[in-house]
Amino acid sequence: KLSDYIKSHEDECIDMVAIPNVLGISVRCSYTNGYLYRINIIGDGYKYTDITAKFREQLPKFVDVFSKYSLVELRGKITIFNNHSDLQNTSLNVECSTMHLLRLGLNSSDMSIVIDDLFIDTDDLLPFDNQWDKLEYIRELGFNVPHHALIRNVEHSILEDAFSSFRDYFS
Repeated sequence: KLSDYIKSHEDECIDMVAIPNVLGISVRCSYTNGYLYRINIIGDGYKYTDITAKFREQLPKFVDVFSKYSLVELRGKITIFNNHSDLQNTSLNVECSTMHLLRLGLNSSDMSIVIDDLFIDTDDLLPFDNQWDKLEYIRELGFNVPHHALIRNVEHSILEDAFSSFRDYFS
């Protein structure tokens, strides 16, 4: 339990990061030696559907800092943002509406890839130390990331206030 963990680590600096759950279809974007290799929908049982041709324009074709790595994977969601609510079928949820557009091959320019995680195939030190730094690193490279919030130095006595601050920020 988080409160027990924080209480038992009073002598450590505990930072909390909040990231909203982006609704959409899971996606994996692979870069090899810095070049965009493939964009795949990740399905059940590790089934991958290649959608690179449709969404290549939404991601950088080359990322210089990735060029020293043989493989970099970015993971996130393809989603329809609220400013395109006309594309969201009122009888379907966002995931179903997104999948419907993907299957029909329509409006790929109205869908967005939002990245919330990064995996680098390396034995070297990673260019980030924690989840907050990872999200900022991804954002600084020009990728869409979800809104995120950070509260530093959370102690057990202010845990409820920290959660309230997160709720206030995201609402």
